[in-house]
Amino acid sequence: MSGLTFDWDDVLITDSLVIQGLEKLADLFLIENIWIRTSSSGEGLHVMIASLNWNRIQGEYNLLPIEMESNIQRQYREEFVLFGLECSGRLRSDSMREKSNLRTSRVFINKNGISAENWTPYIEVLNTCLNKVIISE
Repeated sequence: MSGLTFDWDDVLITDSLVIQGLEKLADLFLIENIWIRTSSSGEGLHVMIASLNWNRIQGEYNLLPIEMESNIQRQYREEFVLFGLECSGRLRSDSMREKSNLRTSRVFINKNGISAENWTPYIEVLNTCLNKVIISE
């Protein structure tokens, strides 16, 4: 088992389709378990369903993906392919990986020597967007 992640290419956090997709995820999962980062290309987003847990040994918080069976992950990701956000090529690749009992739903922190941004809680993104609306009124 692994955690549920999404790879949304060629979108920005401000795109209306992304906002609708995140709202849809907030209907499916606890809002505090939705985490977002800009991909290494800077032209897409990674979304992860995870919980923030205190690691007593390291003395810091760690994000732990909420484990989910591969077939359940695939169902959610197929839904978001149809929604117009999830990368269909990654989903096809993961379907092959699943048949070989390999880990699925991977997103990479580095690609071509460029790093993705840090994970940000969706609730923080919402608060930032709300503050911008209130300030501009």
